[in-house]
Formats: sequence, structure tokens, C-alpha cells
Amino acid sequence: MAEDGGAVRDEGRGRAQGAAAASAVLDVIDGMARRLERPPSAAEFAEVLSQSLPIEDDRIDVEFEAPRLALRGKSGLLRGDVEDVYDLPDYLFDEASNLFEVLLDSVNKAAGIAESDICESLTDLIRSIPGDRLTGYSSDMRFVMVGPPAKHRPQIGDVVAVPVGAGAYRLAVLIAKNRFGVAFGFFRGRFAEPRMPRSGEDVHPFPLYADDRSVRNGKWPLVGHSSRLVNLFPAEPEIYHKVGLAENAAGSTREISDEEAAQVKLSHPRFRQIHVSDYLADFLDSELLP
Repeated sequence: MAEDGGAVRDEGRGRAQGAAAASAVLDVIDGMARRLERPPSAAEFAEVLSQSLPIEDDRIDVEFEAPRLALRGKSGLLRGDVEDVYDLPDYLFDEASNLFEVLLDSVNKAAGIAESDICESLTDLIRSIPGDRLTGYSSDMRFVMVGPPAKHRPQIGDVVAVPVGAGAYRLAVLIAKNRFGVAFGFFRGRFAEPRMPRSGEDVHPFPLYADDRSVRNGKWPLVGHSSRLVNLFPAEPEIYHKVGLAENAAGSTREISDEEAAQVKLSHPRFRQIHVSDYLADFLDSELLP
């Protein structure tokens, strides 16, 4: 009789966790709809989940170095414009993180939780969502975990995470390719995990040039792509010379003011803009890029 009672309690707990997960999914989707002033697309919903994936959680057995969630249907991976996602407020990503917490509790495995367990749970949840809540979704789609391409050809607009120590990253967007090298625009501060920068995050006033080898070989994880983030930085990234000049890739120079020189810390003994990507982390950890 006691065993029957335990089974009933387990069944009841499972139903409660399932209801909590379904409610958490709707919270995320409805919150996106309010901010976007339209129903979100299935691709946008998948992107929010990707940006909130708790890859540092010890309960998850992670297969990829930088895993991402995607929807796959009969015609392959779902593609779509997800630019608007990066303008959503932080609290929506917090709600998505809460969804994962509920899912991890509901899986409740003594051993590690596989990425496939998460994908299966999310697929079951999205199939229970009313059809008018998401656009571009069809019932044959299922969630899958994917990693960055093994041989990615870096493109303008790629957002990468540069490791700068244990559990810390600097985020950058590729903004140009020219005779100086590959120009990266960096965001201020350190980040605990590779993710897309949120709307309104501060950027550094000068770009850094490097090779793209660390992007190609996956040392700098690719976390997304956004043409909007490119627009936060100069269209023709310049390099600064100690004599008080700025030079663009075409060779044109201009004199800079004392104020601009101070802003980029041109007089600092460690100031430099052209680097080898393998050694860039040391510079990023300096007082020049707080």
C-alpha cells in the first residue's frame, strides 16, 4: 500500500512539474509577444532559449563546446530573422532560464542530464502550445542541440566570445576586414558565458584588429550573428598612431583631438590595436579595456 502511495505521489509531482513547465513556456512566449507587439516566431523563441541555455549547470552533460538550440523539421533546420530578439529586456531571458530550471527538476536523473533529454522535453512542451501563439511552427518540428560549424568562415556581423580566464568571456562583433586585418568591436565588461550582447550594452570606443584563426578553429565560440550590432561601431574602423593621427584602411589620416586621444587611452604604454588572436586575451584583461 505504501508503494502505491509513493507511486501516486510521484505521478502527482510529475503532473505538477509538467504544468509548471507549460506555464513557464507561456510566460516566455507571452512576454515576447508583449514586447514585440506581435506573436513571436518559432525561430525567435528558439533563439531566446538558446541564449538562456544553462550550459554551465553541472547537471547537464554537454556534447558541444558552444551548444545552441534549434528547431528541425522535414525540410531541415528552421531559419528565420531573429534580430528583434537581441532588443528584448533581460527579464525575458530570466524567465527562459526559469523554464530550464523547471525542466531540469522534472527530468530528475541521478546521472547526468543529456542534451537530448532537454530537447525532448521542450519538443513536448512546444507541441502543446496553441497554434496562434507562435508563427512559423509546424507539428513535425522538434528541438535539437547543435554546435557551431566545424569550419566556419567568419563573416561581418558574427558575434564571438573570447575566453579571458576561468569562466569569463569578452564579447565582440566582427565589424570589418581590410588591410589591417579583421576588426572586432568589443563590449564592455566580462560575461560568465558565451551569449549575444543585450540591447544597450556599452561598447569600447576603438576596435581591435586580429587574425580570424581563433574564430575558424572554434577557440573563440561563435554565439550568433547580428548586422545591428555592427552599426554600433564605425563603418571604417581606424587605427590610432601615437603622434595623434587616426588612419583608415584606405590610407587617409586625420588629426585627433586631445579629448579623443584620452578617450582611447592613446598615451598608455600598452596601447596597441593590431594583435595575434592567440595572445589577445592578455590585452583584453588589461585596464585598457575594462
